[in-house]
Amino acid sequence: MAKVKADEMTGMRSYSFRIVLEKDDDVYLALVPALPGCHSWGYTFKEAVHNVQDAVETYVADLIKHNEPIPTEPTPDVTVSVEPRVTVTA
Repeated sequence: MAKVKADEMTGMRSYSFRIVLEKDDDVYLALVPALPGCHSWGYTFKEAVHNVQDAVETYVADLIKHNEPIPTEPTPDVTVSVEPRVTVTA
């Protein structure tokens, strides 16, 4: 899951987006089904996850900047929470 963190004190929400990772020859491709056109890649699994995290943060920041809606309907691809969260990837 790619996570976008927010502070409950500011009235922001935390969003979790499912990512899909695929091995393609000697790179890993990462895409975010809930955010059309949001994808990235990396030479390693870890690099692809890191890069798609950056892509999600940029995508959501762009939605906010242009007053466009962020997907908020809970689905298998999107989880939304108003509770503070800590994300750990292990």
